[in-house]
Amino acid sequence: MLAFVSLGAAQDVEPSSDESFTTDRIELVAVDDVAVGWNDQQYPGRFIVDGRTSGLVIINEVEPERYLVGIREVPAEWPLESLKAQAVAARTYLAWTLSRGRAGSGVTYGFDICATTACQVYLGGGDPRWADAVSQTNSEILMYNGSPAQALYSSTTGGRTRHVADVFTSSGDLPYLVAVDSADEDSPFVEWSYGVPIEHLTEILQAAGLGGDVLFDVHVVVAPDGEGPSMVEIRSSAGLRSVDTWTFRSTMNRWAERLFPDDYPALRPDGRRYPQVVLSPTFEVDRTLVVDHGRSDGPPQYVEFVIAGNGWGHLVGMSQFGAKARADAGDDYQGILSHYYVGLTPTAFEFPDLITVGLGWKLDRVDLETGPVDVYIDGRLAISGVEGPWRMESIGERVKVSPPPGWDVPKSLANSSKAVNPGSEVVSVAGFVAEPAEGRIVVYRGDRIVAVTRWTAVERGPVRLFWPVDRSGTLRVVGQLRYPDGTTGTFNSVLSAS
Repeated sequence: MLAFVSLGAAQDVEPSSDESFTTDRIELVAVDDVAVGWNDQQYPGRFIVDGRTSGLVIINEVEPERYLVGIREVPAEWPLESLKAQAVAARTYLAWTLSRGRAGSGVTYGFDICATTACQVYLGGGDPRWADAVSQTNSEILMYNGSPAQALYSSTTGGRTRHVADVFTSSGDLPYLVAVDSADEDSPFVEWSYGVPIEHLTEILQAAGLGGDVLFDVHVVVAPDGEGPSMVEIRSSAGLRSVDTWTFRSTMNRWAERLFPDDYPALRPDGRRYPQVVLSPTFEVDRTLVVDHGRSDGPPQYVEFVIAGNGWGHLVGMSQFGAKARADAGDDYQGILSHYYVGLTPTAFEFPDLITVGLGWKLDRVDLETGPVDVYIDGRLAISGVEGPWRMESIGERVKVSPPPGWDVPKSLANSSKAVNPGSEVVSVAGFVAEPAEGRIVVYRGDRIVAVTRWTAVERGPVRLFWPVDRSGTLRVVGQLRYPDGTTGTFNSVLSAS
């Protein structure tokens, strides 16, 4: 049974200049597969902004295969078989990540996998050729002992991949992640080298706690494949320190740019900068004396350490440029995968219906651009079919939301416009109220508010609101709700005039 509430005569009102509100969590769900735009990228599915004390968290809830279409790890113009190999490797990495459970920031902020190079680069949209590679390998992953394999991959090896235990010492032995040849990589990072003045390296290592105020020598002791990591021996006034090459790489990448931002990452021969200070765990370090009579910032002779290495990334598992080379040579994606993940071949795997991807966290502000979206506030559907710009700002543990102008005017109500005459009709709207709230009627001519009634208490259950028409023209009438926490919603299941 409907609870009939008469809202009396309307009052003229102008739209508020500030329609912002605060909430713990807001979700935008694209209508008809229209994506949500953020940071010049388009994201499908459900877009979630969550308030935390550390700032805003942005999460994309999406189907696994649609997530894979948004992966941006290799150029889409590469050979199709290399793209298919990358698709299976990326899907396997997703399956492996899901199988081990949330970790790190995923636990803290509530998502399954991140969208950066720390996991896999995910940017929402996808190229048609890449989407085709994903489609042609639908649901395929690599399995080992009945579980998703740890399908690590990186850009370039410079000729040979690395045994997993030689880089990630805590990983244990995985027989499919061993060192294999990776020939003919057409990458700018097959080989790289640059010099580091002794003063710089001394300060970097001292800041990291790996050296004293006088540095004598740095030397790499290379270990054969499968016999543990190569080690970097650091001799300084603090004594002898020995760390594996991955730890040394991480140290340099952290401290060099922080202490000497104008010098690191170093310049490449073509004048551009390397993507990182130390690009891989495969390198050597040689002490040398440099003679430069044109030097203006010190003596013409000085000591520097030349760091020369191969590849970019951890070099474990598939080389992306190596996969391209093998595809160029005629190998198919199964052969590429079996080479880099020794003996493994693709097999079907069942994923959950949806996964959550952490796009960003600890953010002060988020600006979005949307087509039609359904809006959920703190888990409750507030309105449907809204489009336009949104701004979210971090306020304590909450989200301050500045919606598009006229955001409470769903495009889906466009057909509710009706020609009415004052005094001859009463217009009503009806809907279901999920909990006690206040209700009112808002009247629009086009997208402009021309009248609004007073807020009136309504109880949980089906409700109908009436408006005695006091103006003529083609008008749009919306039933609006306001809940005790300040959030609003609309209902329009029935619109009639009599």
